[in-house]
Amino acid sequence: MLTTVQGQYRNGIIQLEELPPNLLEAQVIVTFFPKRMPTIQSHRPIGLAPDCGESLAQNFNDPLPTEILGVFNGEGT
Repeated sequence: MLTTVQGQYRNGIIQLEELPPNLLEAQVIVTFFPKRMPTIQSHRPIGLAPDCGESLAQNFNDPLPTEILGVFNGEGT
């Protein structure tokens, strides 16, 4: 089971904020995060792909074309 513990790195020493539970010995991978994480510039609604500022097409909710529906039904490639 993977266990994640936060800590600090200073002058070549890693100091954990807490001891991992029930763990005496293990291999580790250390990932260094910048002291200050970059701020998120903007948010988008969950489920929508990045749109580069474009709005959804007016026909977004229209039925799919027949040839695309056929592909979903295994009738074409």
